[in-house]
Amino acid sequence: MIELLTIVLFIFVCLRGIMNPIWALVLVISMFGFEQALQASSSIFISNPALVNQITGLICLISATSLIVRDRTILNGAISTTYICTIIIYAWSALSVAWSPAYDVAQEIILKGIPYFILFIIISPILIDEIDSLGTFFMVYFYIATLICILLILNPQLTFYRNRISLDLGASGHSNVLALGGIGGEIIILAALIRTGHSLWLLNITRVLALVSGALLALQSGSRGQLLSSIILSIIFYPISKQIKNVKSFGGTIAGFIVFIPIIYLIATKFLSVDSLSRWDSNNLDEGVSARLFNIFDLLNAWIKSPLSWVFGLGFNAFSSVTPAGAREGYSHNMTVDILTESGLLIFVVYIILLYKCFTCSVWLFKKYQDFPKQRTIVSVLIAMTLYNFLIVNKQGNLWGNQLFFLYAILLFRLRNRTSYYKDELDENLL
Repeated sequence: MIELLTIVLFIFVCLRGIMNPIWALVLVISMFGFEQALQASSSIFISNPALVNQITGLICLISATSLIVRDRTILNGAISTTYICTIIIYAWSALSVAWSPAYDVAQEIILKGIPYFILFIIISPILIDEIDSLGTFFMVYFYIATLICILLILNPQLTFYRNRISLDLGASGHSNVLALGGIGGEIIILAALIRTGHSLWLLNITRVLALVSGALLALQSGSRGQLLSSIILSIIFYPISKQIKNVKSFGGTIAGFIVFIPIIYLIATKFLSVDSLSRWDSNNLDEGVSARLFNIFDLLNAWIKSPLSWVFGLGFNAFSSVTPAGAREGYSHNMTVDILTESGLLIFVVYIILLYKCFTCSVWLFKKYQDFPKQRTIVSVLIAMTLYNFLIVNKQGNLWGNQLFFLYAILLFRLRNRTSYYKDELDENLL
């Protein structure tokens, strides 16, 4: 039954995505969650691992093309500083394979990553044209992602593998636990920050379900960074997303968040083994941080020893060849350090410009909408989601597996550009 509901939900979102660009973006952002759930629900998706991604890409392309045909002005604001910086970073990374000591592996990673680059960086930003459509996207994604999390938890193929919860895919192995934790962390942020919806009672019920299912999924999958980042950002952005008029109410909300953490932990103890919970004790947390720091120091050491690499970089995925842990781990778990060492100082400057523009766009958008409650919340959620993905890319994955952060960075600047472009019309609508 759960398997059937998962397939029906996916078909529903796909059909809506063809007709509505906002739903197409929802499909894109929830793609990896759907991929895990569907592979555990039907052998069709196991025998064709890329099927979900291919369907998503096709629907996104159809929706974006239809949108452009109907309204050419949708392309206004498409080319931005963050967009250009992103293109430069990825183009140089692809070029650097030519001198990478891990040429074969690096080439394979990039070839697999190019379709995702096209989907997340080239096509998807077009699907959002202004702040209200972004708000609708967050609301729809909140409901769909919560349903996906619930279906994942209830899926009979859910099991423990190496002390972390995952979906048993039979001969194909197990699902990606980081994908499970990632979507769990995102709905925690949305549950904490989203304020209004068409139905307040439905929103509040979904909020509770999202907090519980998202936290359980992140906790059970051992995705420590996702859970901690989402909770911290939720607490930080809660007072930013709405004007605090009642100090007692705000204090009660923060206290609720604090109480929520041990409650989830107590619930998790009913489902997790002692070995699984051990990932969260202080010793294992220290070991995880230490291992990543050693990776960073080893990669920096290899980079410093090669002066030519200061400018041109060691080459994409050099970590896997030039460090002691490279063969075992494959990547350093820190994209910022990867860009500095594997792409060189010039590209690192481009990356810093991108981060700076994200900051200035965030400040500009917040100042623009700080007196409009609905839009203020939308901007706060966008900034929180961008920060969340920035934190995640600096604890897992590599450049070609972390396009979601760059999508949010591009959306920040696109929204700022289009707000400026339609400033007079926008001011009238807000008032």
